[in-house]
Amino acid sequence: MGMNSGQAMDGLAPLVFDLESCPIEDVRAYVDPPDLENITAPKSYKSEEAITAYIENAKAERIDAYETAVKHKAALDWNTARIVALGWSTVDEELVSVTAARNGDEERAALTAFWALARRRPLVGFGIRAFDLPMLIQRSRYLGVAYPEIDLGRYAKFSTVIDLFDLLTFNDARCTSVMKRSLRSFCRRFGIEVNDETDGADIPALVLFGAWDTVRDHCCADVMATKELAIRIGAISSVWTPKPVPLTTAEMVRELRVRKQPDVL
Repeated sequence: MGMNSGQAMDGLAPLVFDLESCPIEDVRAYVDPPDLENITAPKSYKSEEAITAYIENAKAERIDAYETAVKHKAALDWNTARIVALGWSTVDEELVSVTAARNGDEERAALTAFWALARRRPLVGFGIRAFDLPMLIQRSRYLGVAYPEIDLGRYAKFSTVIDLFDLLTFNDARCTSVMKRSLRSFCRRFGIEVNDETDGADIPALVLFGAWDTVRDHCCADVMATKELAIRIGAISSVWTPKPVPLTTAEMVRELRVRKQPDVL
């Protein structure tokens, strides 16, 4: 079992979370369109027919790559994506809270609620250091939501981030790897059953067609799977005991002043 670092923050239970995202509505305003003018065929192409065919094929490939970027890849870019579902659960409860964000106001409300709960807690997730937390922070910036300072450094001395991806890949070690390094793959490898057939790549299409229940269910399944995997590898404990929250400096000063007051007869 690994070292359990999930109960070190002020006695507050670790927060396991996951989010779903899709491209923003005006994504094309921020992704440069493909250059369809500066395309030339290799010098080995001699006939006009071959040259024309090459150029037309190249144009089609560039247009296809652009459409893939704005319809799918943009969902993974902090600057061209928006959060459409945010789910979380603390170690001391079985309930998973999932909020669907169908518009900017709902996304802002979800972010506000999440940060209020996340402050001073260990944050647990899969790939959260490189994706989820930067996405949460950047979207908070765009929407004007206050967020706590979080050290995302992989080797931060007092990090509050417990990233299962880092733990299970030994900090993304570059070694022979034939198994996919995904949450579902590791769950399957550790014998954890996940009752959800939706893939994260399906979320933009589900949002487009208004399948919000499916989006919520997928987010909920990922939170549950992440929590079970974290417990399974010893990243957090399944049993949480509340600990007293240390006094702040101001509270300690006030306490000392009260103690020094002479008794009044």
